[in-house]
Amino acid sequence: MCWVLAFSTLAAFSQAIWLNFLNYDDHLYVFLNPRVMTGLSWENTVWAFTALHADVSYWHPLTWLSHQLDCELFGLRPGPHHLTNVVLHTANTVLVFLLWTRLSGRTGASAMVAALFALHPLHVESVAWVSERKDVLSTCLALLALHGYVSYVCRPSRGRYLAALILFALGLMAKPMVVTLPFVLLLLDFWPLRRLAIPPSPLLSPRNGAQNVTNETVPQAPLQMLLKEKLPFFALSLASCVVTFIAQKAVGTVASLQSIPLANRLDNVLVSYCLYLKKLFLPLDLGVIYTHPLEHPLWRMAVCGLILGGVTFLCLRLARSKPYLAFGWFWFLGTLVPVIGLVQVGGQSMADRYSYFPLVGVFVMACWGASDLTKSWRWREVAAPAVSIGVASLCFIATSSQLRHWQDSISLLSHTVRVTSRNWHGHCILATALNNAGRFREADRHFAAALKISRGNSLVHEQIAGCLLARGSVRRALAHCDEVLRLDPNSVKAHALKARVLATDPRMDLRSGREALFHAERACALTGHRHPEYLITLADAQAELNEFKAAANRALLAMTVAKNAKRGDLLNSFEERLTLYKSGRPYRLPLIARVNTDDGSPSEATPSPSTEPGRVSAGAPPRPYETQLQ
Repeated sequence: MCWVLAFSTLAAFSQAIWLNFLNYDDHLYVFLNPRVMTGLSWENTVWAFTALHADVSYWHPLTWLSHQLDCELFGLRPGPHHLTNVVLHTANTVLVFLLWTRLSGRTGASAMVAALFALHPLHVESVAWVSERKDVLSTCLALLALHGYVSYVCRPSRGRYLAALILFALGLMAKPMVVTLPFVLLLLDFWPLRRLAIPPSPLLSPRNGAQNVTNETVPQAPLQMLLKEKLPFFALSLASCVVTFIAQKAVGTVASLQSIPLANRLDNVLVSYCLYLKKLFLPLDLGVIYTHPLEHPLWRMAVCGLILGGVTFLCLRLARSKPYLAFGWFWFLGTLVPVIGLVQVGGQSMADRYSYFPLVGVFVMACWGASDLTKSWRWREVAAPAVSIGVASLCFIATSSQLRHWQDSISLLSHTVRVTSRNWHGHCILATALNNAGRFREADRHFAAALKISRGNSLVHEQIAGCLLARGSVRRALAHCDEVLRLDPNSVKAHALKARVLATDPRMDLRSGREALFHAERACALTGHRHPEYLITLADAQAELNEFKAAANRALLAMTVAKNAKRGDLLNSFEERLTLYKSGRPYRLPLIARVNTDDGSPSEATPSPSTEPGRVSAGAPPRPYETQLQ
């Protein structure tokens, strides 16, 4: 059965090895990250454990090391990077099967749980997206920790306990979403290990003679003792939460409690739980981005609240006679808590990748429930396998179909905006990808759609500014920068872009040394003077004001920061500037030929590309959409 599951998983995701990198977060994790592109080294390993990446709000050193290892072995060919995700997902499938077979001895139901985990289209995002290596890697380590815990329970020893604890710590170092694992361990104590002594309660139905489903004799214990046993696990979870908060605060991704009011976040929690269940049974209209609606209709919240409350009551009522229902339901509810939106980070309302580990609980509910319902059927031995194969086949087909949308950024985002409504974020990313491909008319159409949906959104104006600048529309780009700064005075990219143009544009009527200095200083201050490209922009502004000695010193600092960040690609440009400053000359971006838009109208003359993020020149590789995902 392990071989059947592994082969089916590899077959379903075989086309993933032909997928490309996405210009959506993959540049942060792999193909534009110098600490990853250069592979494994002592310096890169230290960076993985100690540095907080400027655009990624997690501390996950094992994920960084896995990407570095791929680059060390395979370079920047996307196929092997995708294959690593597929292999990890295949391993997770086998681990799920072995865990439930070990706990229950029921091969058929355990195989179906693993098959649903392997083939459900909701899991395509976690496997087909290189940036979601953290999902499949952390889940692999979490499942190994569960195996270690079961070994400890059946044959207690310090070594087995320590092994489970270390595997949990490693899982946290791959992605902190597994902080809920101690809660899962308590659920295992309830069922199927049945270590938890449950006192009588009028809410619970009679026990009906249910026994421990493992082959081992496991003594029962009160909840207090089991909680005490898990204290080291809870301590690791708390430490991971603190580190994650510090990391997100350091890179500015922690949303304030006022950004989305608590009432709206609670509304979205109710609706999101139900939407995950809907997509589980009807996996249609799956996209990579679901923007937060801010508020939901009252009737929708009422219906979702009734559904969740009703299922919860039913599972508790049947907790003694059918404990797998309560087990699976609270696995699903509990493991989604870190990403359900109680603390909002980012603009998404939900994401398919968040369901990767939580859906195991619902799969257990479904498979054990179906087994119980059909145990008295006359033709069960024939019907059950036939239905299982049919369901698995449908999932296989749906997953293969969903994978086709992941060929590249334009294909994926075009599908996303087609199957979602009022998705300004999706339109914005798609517009950027189209702009990078030279399809300017289509890009403008999607930018206009993003602005129409989300008026007054600084992020949209910020991205439009970068793309207009890429075409040579410098004045229009500056106008959008002004709008960004009106909406968000602390926009680093807007400050940096304005400073670069105002300090280095060859046209005198566009330059303003004082204004450039102000914006460059703001960009450097907002990034803690740790960004080499913003530091060199500050040097350009000082040179424009004839402060050449200060500019030279700033350029030397920028070179030092670039070396420490292993940005050797910047050093030649910085050395050229340093030579100019020492000779008493400011830096100027040379003019290049006019760029024609695809509607036939020429843009204004534009400088050649700089190192500023978001700028693209004719013939240069497309710059990615610079954003951050949870």
